[in-house]
Amino acid sequence: QGLATTAWAYSNSKTKNRTLLEAISKEVMQKLYEIEPQSLGILADAKLGCQRHIEQALRPFAQKFAELLPKPSTPTTHETGWVSVDDASMKIFTDFVREVRVDNFGAWGTRHILEQMRLEEPASEFISRAKDAILKEGETEELGQGQREGVLAGAALVHRRVFAYVEYHLELPGCTPLSGAMARENGRRDRGYDPKYPLIRPLASPISGLVDRGLCSEFQILAKLVDTVEDTLTQQGSQGSQ
Repeated sequence: QGLATTAWAYSNSKTKNRTLLEAISKEVMQKLYEIEPQSLGILADAKLGCQRHIEQALRPFAQKFAELLPKPSTPTTHETGWVSVDDASMKIFTDFVREVRVDNFGAWGTRHILEQMRLEEPASEFISRAKDAILKEGETEELGQGQREGVLAGAALVHRRVFAYVEYHLELPGCTPLSGAMARENGRRDRGYDPKYPLIRPLASPISGLVDRGLCSEFQILAKLVDTVEDTLTQQGSQGSQ
C-alpha cells in the first residue's frame, strides 16, 4: 500500500521525480504478485515504467469481478415484470469481493470491467454535458480557482473529489416515461433528501465497515432513481407499484 500511495501522489504532482518513480517501479516488479488488488488498481493509474506488467497482474482480478457480477435469474422476469437476481450468484459475488478486499480497481481496472460488460465509451457530447453538470454540482459551495479545477481533475492529494453523472429515460407500465439527468458527489448528500431505498442496499466495504457506501455517488444516483420510480408508480396508480 505504501508503494501504491507514494507512486500515485508523485505521478499526480506537478514535480516529477524520475529517480523516485524508477525506484518504485523496480520495487513493484520485485513484489508484483505479492501486492494486493486494491494497491494494483492504484499502481495501474500511476504511470510507472512497469505499467504493462501491473495491468497484467490486475487483469485476472478485474476479469473475475466482471464474470461474477450477479446475473438475472431464469426466467429473467416474473409476473410482476420485475427482474430478479439469483441469490446464489449474489453470494458468490459478495464472497469474492470480501476475499480480495478491494473496493476500487482504479481507472484502468474499472475501464477493463466496463469493457467486459460491453459498455462502450460515451460520446463526446455526453462527456461535455457531464462536465457541465459536475462543475455545477461542485460549485454548490464557494470554491477558489484551484478547487474549481480540481472538481474535474479529481487529483487533489488530500481529498480526491469523485462525481457520477447519469442521463436516463425510463418507460414504466401504465405511467408517463421518466427522463432526466443528474450528478452527485461522492460523500455528499443533498440536504433535505432522505433516501428510502428499501429495494436496494449498498454492499459493505470489504476494507472498512466504517465507510458508508450509501454516500457513494453512483449509489446515490441509483437510490434516487429507485425512489423516483416508486413515487411515480404510486402517484399514477400503476399496479406495478405493488
